[in-house]
Amino acid sequence: MSVTQIDIDEEASERVMALAGVRTTKDAVNLALRFYAEQQERAARRGRHFERAQRRTALTGRHRSASAVDLLIAATAAHHGLTVLHDAADHRTVARHAPDLGEHSILDHA
Repeated sequence: MSVTQIDIDEEASERVMALAGVRTTKDAVNLALRFYAEQQERAARRGRHFERAQRRTALTGRHRSASAVDLLIAATAAHHGLTVLHDAADHRTVARHAPDLGEHSILDHA
């Protein structure tokens, strides 16, 4: 670890310390830095899921069936290991091209 002298927002530091249950500003800053890095890495992974699903559907000529919102929902669900519950064919089409996406139509049991 390196030693760095910086001005810190005391109110923000106190809030982080209280929320995280840490006792020192150093711990609060290190926690906040790790949290920020993890959030950015997660966002990048969601973006890669989104791009892969979009590319796969485009390669098969199905890219017009799923909107950007459908693809973003699918990418987020796949990233978190969740199943998309839907009532349209769009998510089923995306799932055919995104093997890590689980989907289930509510119309299957109607």
